[in-house]
Amino acid sequence: MKETELEEKIREKLTQKLKEYIDNLEQALKDIAELDFVLAKAKQAIDYEFSKPEISDYISYKELFNPVIKDRLEKENKQYQPIDINLFKGVTLITGANMTGKTVILRTLALSQYLFQYGFYIPAKKAQLKILNKIFLVSGDYQSTLNGLSSYAAEMIKLNEILKYLKNNDNALILLDELARNTNPHEGKLIVKAVIEILNGMNSISLITTHFNNVADENIRKLRIKGIKKKNWQKIYLQKT
Repeated sequence: MKETELEEKIREKLTQKLKEYIDNLEQALKDIAELDFVLAKAKQAIDYEFSKPEISDYISYKELFNPVIKDRLEKENKQYQPIDINLFKGVTLITGANMTGKTVILRTLALSQYLFQYGFYIPAKKAQLKILNKIFLVSGDYQSTLNGLSSYAAEMIKLNEILKYLKNNDNALILLDELARNTNPHEGKLIVKAVIEILNGMNSISLITTHFNNVADENIRKLRIKGIKKKNWQKIYLQKT
């Protein structure tokens, strides 16, 4: 008991003395936290060979890569093929066979844009990026049995959310992966065609991947997966069509 009382008196005395320097101590802790954060960002950029992007009114990447996949492949002594891609106001369409990396492209673009907007370096050799108010990525299965939603219904709700946002603020990056693939081909094709027509009139930048043919007129910018090399995952090339 005497030992406990003595410890309490010592803590009280130290607290009273340190109280005079509370402002300085709080500022020191904030400075240390900020320094730690900056050093961590720098280490990330060096370890993954990220680069500092330039601010622009469009999106352009030279040798964009997915850092997680690239790191995994290199550990397996495999090669990752980065891509060059330019995105402008309106819609860009990507077509190509399955397992050629279209989904990876969309998710890597979303990742890189978020890194850029939060002040990080980005996974590319060089880039010019636009500051955006919102990033939408629709990729994967949004089915919810708890809410009674099928994959198609959940996707349409997400699409409706995007269109509602664009009515008031269209400065966004919209990434749609195989839109309407969970409905019949005839309806799916019409949906994709309508969405392309709507988004192409917006000030936002949209990138859509699809299996459907003839869903866009000649005014829509189109890219196609050119090829994939055996034994190399994400060995992708983009070419205009």
